Amino acid sequence: MHLVPYLSLLIAAGTIAACVASPAPPAAFPTGSATEAFGSPSPTAATADVGDPAWGPLAVIDEEAQAISASWGGVGPLTIGDECVTHTRVDSGKTVTLVWRDSQTTWQPPGRILFDDPLAGATRDLSDGVVVDIGGTGAVRAPWIVRPARGCPREVFVVHSLDIAGE
Repeated sequence: MHLVPYLSLLIAAGTIAACVASPAPPAAFPTGSATEAFGSPSPTAATADVGDPAWGPLAVIDEEAQAISASWGGVGPLTIGDECVTHTRVDSGKTVTLVWRDSQTTWQPPGRILFDDPLAGATRDLSDGVVVDIGGTGAVRAPWIVRPARGCPREVFVVHSLDIAGE
């Protein structure tokens, strides 16, 4: 698949402004507003409650991995907390809650994430404090499996791909 036709389609749909920019995420999720993303489960999805032991602190959606990254989330450290996993961009200090696709993510207690990156063709072993460069989208377009906890940052970023800094 060529990236340019895909981006043209996304731009026409109003999803992103450009691949090289970090546009503001859309104001609404398919299941409602950003506030609703942190509330009750979507009626169209089989969802788990916040804090499902199988997923630890991860916010998870039911979406297949695709070998494309539509926008750049920036470079910064992961913070794996008790209720959520966040990413703070070093260039802006902006912190977002990361959302993970169930098809490419595994929670490994007590605090590791195994992430299958389709762009790199590798599995990344992530822990608290690791600095990553992420790609994905600010729009949740799939059913929730586990919603972010109420105490997590309201702005989310769905991880499609990532690189560990220094590797």
